[in-house]
Amino acid sequence: MLADDGEKFGGWPGTKEWVYGSGWLDTFLRTMEQLTAAGEIKLSTGQEAFREVPSGGLAYLGTASYREMETWALPPTAQRDLARLEEELGPKHLAASASFVRGGHWHHFLVKYPSRTACTRR
Repeated sequence: MLADDGEKFGGWPGTKEWVYGSGWLDTFLRTMEQLTAAGEIKLSTGQEAFREVPSGGLAYLGTASYREMETWALPPTAQRDLARLEEELGPKHLAASASFVRGGHWHHFLVKYPSRTACTRR
């Protein structure tokens, strides 16, 4: 959870007040402590889980991403068009049609921003 959504702990707009100001983090940590003490859950690092939990086999995960990255995958003109459409729809209508109004596909992000290898041959 922390490795994946660490930016939600104050880095995104509004999250600092929600996580710290409203007491969400304190409540979450107390709940984890109670569940651990009751034996309902076991907290571990990724490394411990990898070593202790046997593999369930291969998992073929589909390509997926979050809304912002789907927008970033679009060319600049299409990004502006999408932003205008979302603004015209407004929050209420956009929420109702979010599965139909979205940016590009994750594969396009990979093409737009190709990965670089750490080692290059000379």
